[in-house]
Amino acid sequence: MAVDTGQYDPKTLRTIASFPHVMESQAYVAPLVSHLTPDDKPIFREDFEALASLDGRFFDQDRFTPTKGRLPDPKRVDEVAVNQAAADAYGYRVGQKLVIGTFDPADINAAAYTNPPAPAKKMTATIVGVGLFPNEVLQDDTDRSPLMLLTPAYTHQVLPYVQYEWQGLKLDHGDADVAAVKKHYVNLVQAVDPSFPQFYRVTSFTTYHVEQA
Repeated sequence: MAVDTGQYDPKTLRTIASFPHVMESQAYVAPLVSHLTPDDKPIFREDFEALASLDGRFFDQDRFTPTKGRLPDPKRVDEVAVNQAAADAYGYRVGQKLVIGTFDPADINAAAYTNPPAPAKKMTATIVGVGLFPNEVLQDDTDRSPLMLLTPAYTHQVLPYVQYEWQGLKLDHGDADVAAVKKHYVNLVQAVDPSFPQFYRVTSFTTYHVEQA
């Protein structure tokens, strides 16, 4: 099961991890990341979503599966992996080096596409793996989008710039605990912001619909 709690908040993550029936919890956050030109401008045609592991998600829990190369070393800032959709769309390959910029959302305005701000952080990253995230195995090919996996070491350097979080949960009794955990989650979200929509995913539900299709 995975839940979306909006803007990154360590307290909210800890609260959800402490819900009854939650056996294990790991999360990813989403910084605003782009491949850069030599003059530090975003390459807008390479439009991928950055999934930055906070505490091991996609490395330990919901593990990313390389079909070429390997997983990045979670202790290294400068290693990344991409999914097959990104490799197909942009020609990314194992061993390729990319200059990656992370931008502060506060610097983004209506003129950002014509006059982009300077990145808040810049690094040269090596693509060490190409593969699939778990949810990509359980969805239609047309629903896949380019994704980049970033390590916990990198994530902790860019936490001031992340936009949202998704928290993956393993439950004591699997599907039998979903309703109880969902109730706690809905109550928490409504207490924080009643207008915020509740987003959650249950792996078995997705599996069922894919098998039916």
